Amino acid sequence: METFVGLGMSAGPALGGALYSLGGYELPFYSLGAFMMATVPVCLIVLPDPQTTKNNNESQSSSLLRLIRIPAVLIVSLVVTVLCGIWGFLDPTLAPHLSDFGVTPETTGILFLLMAATYSITCPIVGRIGDKWNCKYTMMCIGSILTAGCLILMGPSVILPCIQNDMSLNTLAVLLLGITLGIGVIPTFQAMLDAAYEGGFEDNTITYGLVSSVFSATSSLGEFLGPSVGGVLFEYYSFDFASTCVAITTATTVTRIKKPKQYLKLPLKLLVSCFF
Repeated sequence: METFVGLGMSAGPALGGALYSLGGYELPFYSLGAFMMATVPVCLIVLPDPQTTKNNNESQSSSLLRLIRIPAVLIVSLVVTVLCGIWGFLDPTLAPHLSDFGVTPETTGILFLLMAATYSITCPIVGRIGDKWNCKYTMMCIGSILTAGCLILMGPSVILPCIQNDMSLNTLAVLLLGITLGIGVIPTFQAMLDAAYEGGFEDNTITYGLVSSVFSATSSLGEFLGPSVGGVLFEYYSFDFASTCVAITTATTVTRIKKPKQYLKLPLKLLVSCFF
């Protein structure tokens, strides 16, 4: 699922820019709206009727309130909110930050496209590793720490006064950020699902839908908080200060992830497989 999200984020800027060049500001919105309307009859035909897959016991045993009370679900939701907030943080701040190098909006759009592309490539690899080695919590920790490192380089952070800000460093940080976000975000959905099963939920479509709703809600919350908080910090302070604050917040989430014994018992080849 996240692979296609990344593909959408990769194709969106390119197609939107092309449509904007052809027909102005309105054409991308008209085209996207028409395409979304065209998918409605397809979904009605292809997707199964909810009544045919509904079980009376499922509606009684599954509860959203019960799900969000599970501690592991709350912790993973925090990770999703913080990591997804980084996408939103860069939306209003990256272009002004790079304007010091004379970077045009088109070039900034290409950087976002490349970050989404590296995210898309990373998604299936991370998903395969997580399923094979059952290292979801480890990968969330590794992804969060590496993401914080990319944000520190992107400023560069105020804690690294010896590093000079240049375009090549920012480009490298953006490309790596797509990979590190993939490492951190992809295992979260399955981690939520496993926590729901451990909390007594049945393995059925209702549980899957509940977990999906929590995942979507927390990711949307992050995408709202990211540009809101990041924009304020950028406006009143600077990009390097804002990126440092976001990096510290991202690294702090690692301390809240449970099951630390799982990391200590992992063999070296497992940790290596999370990178390669």
